[in-house]
Amino acid sequence: MSAPKLEGRVLGGRYRVERLLGEGGMGAVYSAVQENLQRRVAVKVLLGELSSDHVMRFRQEALASAALGHPNIVQVTDFQAPAGEPPFLVMELLEGESLRAFMGRHVRVTPERTVFIAVQILAALSAAHKAGIIHRDIKPANIFLSRTPAANDFVKILDFGIAKVVRQEAGQGPRTEMGAVLGTPAYMAPEQALGLDIDHRTDLYALGACMYEMLTGRKPLVAATSGELLVAIARQVPEPVARLAPKVDARLAALIDSSLAKDPRLRPHDALDMIDALSPWARSAVSRAKRRPGERSGELVDGDYVPETAKVPPTIGAPEAALAVTTGTGTATMAPINAPTTVTMAASPSYPPRAGAATQPLVPPAAPSGSSLAPVNTPGPVPVPVPAPSGGLYPSHPPQAPSTTSRPHGRATPPMPSTVARAKRASSFVLVIAVVAMIVIVLGGIVVFILDRLSPR
Repeated sequence: MSAPKLEGRVLGGRYRVERLLGEGGMGAVYSAVQENLQRRVAVKVLLGELSSDHVMRFRQEALASAALGHPNIVQVTDFQAPAGEPPFLVMELLEGESLRAFMGRHVRVTPERTVFIAVQILAALSAAHKAGIIHRDIKPANIFLSRTPAANDFVKILDFGIAKVVRQEAGQGPRTEMGAVLGTPAYMAPEQALGLDIDHRTDLYALGACMYEMLTGRKPLVAATSGELLVAIARQVPEPVARLAPKVDARLAALIDSSLAKDPRLRPHDALDMIDALSPWARSAVSRAKRRPGERSGELVDGDYVPETAKVPPTIGAPEAALAVTTGTGTATMAPINAPTTVTMAASPSYPPRAGAATQPLVPPAAPSGSSLAPVNTPGPVPVPVPAPSGGLYPSHPPQAPSTTSRPHGRATPPMPSTVARAKRASSFVLVIAVVAMIVIVLGGIVVFILDRLSPR
């Protein structure tokens, strides 16, 4: 369905539409000017034949985004359904592109950039899950890489239109019943594809599928039709990341594989748990976020993609500062880049303790031949390694010994003499040499004069 021609119209008495930015199955997004404040905004308009359920879900998207107020979730400032006009919500106008558009130009994304983006998504998901909201449609098209004065990869999560509100009192709006399948099949968790009840770990599966595609250049599972894809999601195990991207750290690959487990109990416990597990690579991503001299953003240098990130977000700071991720449940504070690997959480999640062994899997497929993954019905959880950071991201990079000029923890390196001090010492030495030379010349002249006077005429 094509978007209506709204350019030049004033919606809700204050939003003058400028131009169409994009459209999807049910809505179109326009740039507009809020006339009373002269502020440029984005207006999302609901399209097509409108049922009360459509309008209610549209309103739920506005309420969910506005209530969370997280920096990594697009900010919604207004919602209106005026008579004679299509319902619309007003959002901040972002500069940048979706992760889908970026991935369309690049076959693969570097591990550092993948983790940098994933940690921001997890921070936003943690805030949503704490508020009882499950997004249910995490996918590259709903992940926007915003360009800000601080960073080119500042993440904004879009479209809470099919979000599930878990904690909801009677009479406050729709709640999806079991059997309803909503979302994008390529990134659906098995329980979502089968129409079973879902929880926060459904979003972690979708994020794992996004990371899988970013690192390997392909989706976890593919099929000719949507129906065949849903069956594959329920029965097939994705090929391990390590096989498709052997240069990726095996521990990071194993973490992503675990997030795609069929049984939710074998995935990371929650978003904070996954941030914790990603912390070694997150520090590496921050340390490499600054461009080297002479490099332009987004180019290949020595066969390696240079991230477009010119500066890191304000919450991360300089390379020696601690990495703090705002989550809504607290702040996950990661140690400085050059500090030990201790990771502390300022607030623990409110979810119950991790469940024990999985005895009743959703679907009991066996692991493929040669796979390092255990079958889904194997008792015991799959451990998610939290490795200590090494000297390099890949196994082929051995740990680097500290240089003699580095600063050991707990001790201060003696300061090196400054250039000014060295210059002063050099000039003093030259002055002394000049004075001595003048004295020698004067004394030589005196001796010559005396000998000349004493010599017989």
